[in-house]
Amino acid sequence: MTKRIDKLVVIYREEDSICEFCGKKAELRPYGQNRERICFRCAMEDEKMTEKRFNEVLTGRVESGLRPQAHFTIKDRNHWGK
Repeated sequence: MTKRIDKLVVIYREEDSICEFCGKKAELRPYGQNRERICFRCAMEDEKMTEKRFNEVLTGRVESGLRPQAHFTIKDRNHWGK
C-alpha cells in the first residue's frame, strides 16, 4: 500500500502474493504495462515501464497528458524484494 500525505509518500511492505508475470510468490507492485501486480525481478525486465508506473504511484497521476509535479528514478534496486 502506498499513501501520500501532502508531499510525503510512504510505501508500506505488502504481503507476498503471486506475480502475474512469472507466478512466483513475492511482494508485488502494480508496475506491469497494464498495471499488473508484478515482482521485483519481473519489474526490472522493463525498467522504463517500471519507472513510469512507480512515478504514477508516487504522484497519484495516471498518464493522461498531465505531467507529474515530481519525477523519481529507480536508483537502488536492493531496496525492494530479494
